[in-house]
Amino acid sequence: LARGAHGPALADANQALAFDPRNAVARARRGAAIRLRGGANANNDAVGEFNAALVLDPNCGEASWRRGDLLAAIGDLEGARADLETAKSRAADPEVRRQAESTLSRL
Repeated sequence: LARGAHGPALADANQALAFDPRNAVARARRGAAIRLRGGANANNDAVGEFNAALVLDPNCGEASWRRGDLLAAIGDLEGARADLETAKSRAADPEVRRQAESTLSRL
């Protein structure tokens, strides 16, 4: 999800969720798009989406990574470490594991 592409990404995630409301990865990507869109409640809304994704699938590495990255950005290093370690161990996508490791190395 590239900076500035939050509009199309949000539309894609919404479309995927309309087709399959239990799609945890789409929910996590919706949260990422909301975070990038910004605004007064963007971080809270994004965390809500990441939390919803993890309720749908507790092993969703993408949701753990994205929530961990956001928590690190707002200074919750303990929460960030826990989420990033989870993402590193559970993510099926090697790119998500790499991103989680990269963020962990900067904490």
